[in-house]
Amino acid sequence: AGGGWATKYGLQLPPGFVPKKDAVVVPVEPPKPKEAEPFRWTRPKGPKGPALSEEEKQKRLAEMAADATQHEERRWTKIKHLDDKAAQQKEEEEKELTAQRPQDRDVAFLQKLNKETYMSTGDTLSERVAKRVHYRERGSTDE
Repeated sequence: AGGGWATKYGLQLPPGFVPKKDAVVVPVEPPKPKEAEPFRWTRPKGPKGPALSEEEKQKRLAEMAADATQHEERRWTKIKHLDDKAAQQKEEEEKELTAQRPQDRDVAFLQKLNKETYMSTGDTLSERVAKRVHYRERGSTDE
């Protein structure tokens, strides 16, 4: 059935067909093998190992419960320590304010208030207002 090259690539020719002598035969390259992809870890499929007996399950559950309580205890001690530290720092600030002269206390209070209000920048109130002048409405009476 046909010639050798014609049937090799799936071309169906009628029986007895002979290609012309001057026919141009274009060789077809076989497909290139795919390049190896980089290794990608995948979760293994199937059983994860021998099944645990009921006794082993209970033992693991008890270990996890003990770890959880230990973790909670550490977490609460850390929170308590941080709360105590914050309270101590606040007391120290209050002692510093009361130890200063009255006019110094007022200045310190205003500086602290300014710092808390505009914590992200070191701008004063007047600098902040000057920066935001383009947000004011034209012709308003509050200028």
